[in-house]
Amino acid sequence: MKKSFCLIFILIATLFSGCVFASAREELKNEKRYMQSRSDEIIRCFDEKDADGLKSMFCLNDQSNPYLKEEIENAFSRYEGTSVSYEHFDVGTSGGTDYGVCVDKHFSAEIRDIVTTADSTYEIVYGEYMIYKADEKEIGIVFITLVDSNGEIVAKIGWDE
Repeated sequence: MKKSFCLIFILIATLFSGCVFASAREELKNEKRYMQSRSDEIIRCFDEKDADGLKSMFCLNDQSNPYLKEEIENAFSRYEGTSVSYEHFDVGTSGGTDYGVCVDKHFSAEIRDIVTTADSTYEIVYGEYMIYKADEKEIGIVFITLVDSNGEIVAKIGWDE
C-alpha cells in the first residue's frame, strides 16, 4: 500500500511540476516574442524617423518630459540611413513579487549589429517596465541608448540625469 501511495504521489508531483515548467516555458516564449516585436518597432521608428511612434512606446512619466521629443530627434539625426540587418539580443527579465503577486517586471534588451544603408553600424540598448505596481506611469520603455560601431554612446533617450 505504501509503495502504491508513493508511486501515485511521485506521478502526481511529476505531472504537476511538468505543468508548472510548461507554463513557465510558455511565458518565457511570450516574453521573448514581445521583446522581439518591441525591438522591431524601435528599428521601424528609427528607419522612418517616426518620433511620435517612438514617443508612444515610452512610459507615461517619460512622455510628459518636455525634452523627450528633442532627445528622440537628436538620436534620429545621429542614426544614418535605414536598417539593412540587425540581431535581437535579450539581456534579461527580472522583477519582484509581494505575497505571490507580481509587482515589478522589467527587462533590458539589445538590438545588435544594426547595419544601415549608409554603411554605418549601431547597437540600441533599451529597458522597459511591463509591470510596476509602485507607479503604473512607469510601464513602457524608460530608456534607449544609441551606440556607434566604436562602442561610443551617441544618443540617450529618456535617461534621468
